[in-house]
Amino acid sequence: MNAPNIAPQRKTYDAIVVGSGITGGWAAKEFTERGLDTLVLERGRNVTHGEDYITEHKPSWEMDFHGQGNKQEFEEHYPRQSMAGPFNAYNKHFFVKDSKYPYTFDEEEPFLWVRGYHLGGRSITWGRADCQDRRVTVNGDMPVLQPRTAASSLSSMLVLSMRLC
Repeated sequence: MNAPNIAPQRKTYDAIVVGSGITGGWAAKEFTERGLDTLVLERGRNVTHGEDYITEHKPSWEMDFHGQGNKQEFEEHYPRQSMAGPFNAYNKHFFVKDSKYPYTFDEEEPFLWVRGYHLGGRSITWGRADCQDRRVTVNGDMPVLQPRTAASSLSSMLVLSMRLC
């Protein structure tokens, strides 16, 4: 039903953060603490602590292939994701299936795009710990975590490009 007499509501935000991982979550925290009206965009599902860690503390003898994983499944559905160090049978449900969401890259400059569509970003993918080496810079009076490589968090790139009041 169309309501012609009602004007559409528009909202203007001071900051938009893409991704709720460690960088995005921290950026949103800093922005809101400074009084900025902040919108956080997240593609993935919510991860409920405990409930969604379906393999946590599960002994290998209760896992398929004794916890080593189905190599054929990894090759067919996770050819790129399985190249990431922490990928295994215990955490594969936090990685995107390459067979469902493929990507390509220049073979001369290979790029491993590790992805997981869930609230909390790659901190969940890496076993709930983000061990990336990061530098801290200051943009105005705002501390900014910079990824070591451009392949890291999109949200940190957005933070760098924003001009704060």
